[in-house]
Amino acid sequence: MSTLATSGVPTVSINKSVHVRRAPEDAFHLFVDEIGRWWPLHTGKYTYNAEKAQDVILEAHVGGRFYERYTDREEFTIGQVLEFDRPNRVLFTWAAGFDPPTEVEVRFIPENDGTRVDMEHRAAESVPLKGHGFEGGWDEVLSYFVAAASAT
Repeated sequence: MSTLATSGVPTVSINKSVHVRRAPEDAFHLFVDEIGRWWPLHTGKYTYNAEKAQDVILEAHVGGRFYERYTDREEFTIGQVLEFDRPNRVLFTWAAGFDPPTEVEVRFIPENDGTRVDMEHRAAESVPLKGHGFEGGWDEVLSYFVAAASAT
Protein backbone atom coordinates (compact mmCIF):
# COMPACT_ATOMS: atom_id res chain seq x y z
CA MET A 1 0.00 0.00 0.00
CA SER A 2 1.34 3.40 -0.93
CA THR A 3 1.86 5.80 1.93
CA LEU A 4 3.22 9.32 2.07
CA ALA A 5 6.56 7.88 3.20
CA THR A 6 6.84 5.73 0.07
CA SER A 7 5.03 7.91 -2.48
CA GLY A 8 7.88 10.29 -3.27
CA VAL A 9 5.66 13.28 -2.39
CA PRO A 10 7.63 15.89 -0.40
CA THR A 11 6.45 15.79 3.21
CA VAL A 12 6.63 17.67 6.48
CA SER A 13 6.61 15.85 9.81
CA ILE A 14 6.05 16.29 13.49
CA ASN A 15 8.05 13.75 15.50
CA LYS A 16 7.50 12.90 19.16
CA SER A 17 8.94 10.27 21.42
CA VAL A 18 7.93 9.13 24.91
CA HIS A 19 9.09 6.34 27.18
CA VAL A 20 6.78 4.10 29.20
CA ARG A 21 7.67 1.43 31.73
CA ARG A 22 5.77 -1.32 29.94
CA ALA A 23 6.72 -4.10 27.57
CA PRO A 24 6.15 -3.22 23.89
CA GLU A 25 3.17 -5.61 23.73
CA ASP A 26 1.50 -3.85 26.67
CA ALA A 27 2.29 -0.36 25.39
CA PHE A 28 0.90 -1.26 21.96
CA HIS A 29 -2.24 -2.74 23.52
CA LEU A 30 -2.84 0.39 25.58
CA PHE A 31 -2.22 2.72 22.66
CA VAL A 32 -4.38 0.88 20.12
CA ASP A 33 -6.91 -1.32 21.89
CA GLU A 34 -7.53 1.01 24.82
CA ILE A 35 -7.13 4.39 23.10
CA GLY A 36 -10.55 5.42 24.40
CA ARG A 37 -9.31 4.96 27.96
CA TRP A 38 -6.55 7.55 27.72
CA TRP A 39 -7.36 9.86 24.75
CA PRO A 40 -8.21 13.26 26.30
CA LEU A 41 -11.74 13.71 24.90
CA HIS A 42 -12.76 15.24 28.24
CA THR A 43 -10.63 18.32 27.56
CA GLY A 44 -12.78 19.21 24.56
CA LYS A 45 -9.62 20.07 22.61
CA TYR A 46 -8.97 16.74 20.91
CA THR A 47 -12.39 15.87 19.53
CA TYR A 48 -14.48 16.91 16.57
CA ASN A 49 -17.58 17.42 18.75
CA ALA A 50 -16.83 18.39 22.35
CA GLU A 51 -20.51 18.52 23.33
CA LYS A 52 -21.22 14.90 22.36
CA ALA A 53 -17.80 13.20 22.60
CA GLN A 54 -18.02 9.80 24.27
CA ASP A 55 -15.33 7.49 22.90
CA VAL A 56 -12.46 7.25 20.42
CA ILE A 57 -11.74 3.95 18.71
CA LEU A 58 -8.83 2.67 16.62
CA GLU A 59 -9.83 -0.61 14.99
CA ALA A 60 -6.91 -3.04 15.24
CA HIS A 61 -6.56 -4.22 11.63
CA VAL A 62 -5.61 -2.95 8.18
CA GLY A 63 -8.64 -1.13 6.80
CA GLY A 64 -9.97 -0.47 10.30
CA ARG A 65 -11.31 2.94 11.18
CA PHE A 66 -10.00 5.59 13.55
CA TYR A 67 -13.15 7.31 14.73
CA GLU A 68 -15.11 9.04 17.46
CA ARG A 69 -18.43 7.82 18.82
CA TYR A 70 -20.81 10.36 20.30
CA THR A 71 -23.39 10.15 23.06
CA ASP A 72 -26.17 9.94 20.45
CA ARG A 73 -24.35 6.88 18.92
CA GLU A 74 -23.40 8.89 15.82
CA GLU A 75 -19.86 8.21 14.59
CA PHE A 76 -17.29 10.48 12.97
CA THR A 77 -14.47 8.88 10.99
CA ILE A 78 -11.09 10.54 11.47
CA GLY A 79 -9.00 8.12 9.44
CA GLN A 80 -8.20 4.55 8.47
CA VAL A 81 -5.55 2.01 9.46
CA LEU A 82 -3.08 1.54 6.58
CA GLU A 83 -0.57 -0.81 8.20
CA PHE A 84 -0.78 -2.90 11.34
CA ASP A 85 2.09 -4.90 12.86
CA ARG A 86 1.25 -5.84 16.44
CA PRO A 87 3.17 -5.12 18.71
CA ASN A 88 5.66 -3.09 16.71
CA ARG A 89 3.88 -0.50 14.61
CA VAL A 90 0.61 1.02 13.51
CA LEU A 91 0.08 3.51 10.66
CA PHE A 92 -3.23 5.30 10.20
CA THR A 93 -4.52 8.28 8.28
CA TRP A 94 -5.79 11.45 9.86
CA ALA A 95 -8.08 12.46 7.04
CA ALA A 96 -10.66 14.64 8.78
CA GLY A 97 -10.07 18.18 7.56
CA PHE A 98 -7.10 17.33 5.35
CA ASP A 99 -6.77 16.83 1.61
CA PRO A 100 -4.72 14.82 1.02
CA PRO A 101 -4.99 12.93 4.33
CA THR A 102 -2.12 13.09 6.79
CA GLU A 103 -0.57 9.97 8.32
CA VAL A 104 0.31 9.04 11.87
CA GLU A 105 2.88 6.29 12.37
CA VAL A 106 3.52 4.94 15.86
CA ARG A 107 6.39 2.56 16.60
CA PHE A 108 7.00 0.63 19.83
CA ILE A 109 10.70 -0.04 20.46
CA PRO A 110 12.05 -2.05 23.43
CA GLU A 111 14.30 0.22 25.47
CA ASN A 112 15.92 -0.32 28.86
CA ASP A 113 13.13 -0.89 31.39
CA GLY A 114 10.23 -0.40 29.00
CA THR A 115 9.30 0.89 25.59
CA ARG A 116 10.12 3.97 23.57
CA VAL A 117 7.06 5.07 21.63
CA ASP A 118 8.01 7.05 18.53
CA MET A 119 5.24 8.95 16.77
CA GLU A 120 5.53 10.66 13.41
CA HIS A 121 2.65 12.72 12.03
CA ARG A 122 3.42 13.48 8.40
CA ALA A 123 1.69 15.36 5.65
CA ALA A 124 2.29 16.45 2.09
CA GLU A 125 4.25 19.72 2.02
CA SER A 126 1.11 21.47 0.78
CA VAL A 127 -0.75 20.68 4.04
CA PRO A 128 -0.11 23.21 6.85
CA LEU A 129 0.33 20.50 9.50
CA LYS A 130 2.11 22.66 12.03
CA GLY A 131 -0.42 25.46 11.61
CA HIS A 132 -3.17 23.19 12.95
CA GLY A 133 -1.65 23.01 16.45
CA PHE A 134 -0.46 19.41 16.18
CA GLU A 135 3.05 20.24 17.44
CA GLY A 136 1.94 21.07 20.98
CA GLY A 137 -1.21 19.00 20.71
CA TRP A 138 0.70 15.75 20.36
CA ASP A 139 2.79 16.64 23.44
CA GLU A 140 -0.39 16.93 25.49
CA VAL A 141 -2.11 13.88 23.97
CA LEU A 142 0.96 11.68 24.52
CA SER A 143 1.23 12.91 28.12
CA TYR A 144 -2.18 11.29 28.74
CA PHE A 145 -0.90 8.05 27.21
CA VAL A 146 2.17 8.12 29.49
CA ALA A 147 -0.03 8.82 32.52
CA ALA A 148 -2.30 5.89 31.67
CA ALA A 149 0.71 3.63 31.15
CA SER A 150 2.07 4.66 34.55
CA ALA A 151 -1.23 4.22 36.37
CA THR A 152 -1.70 0.53 35.71
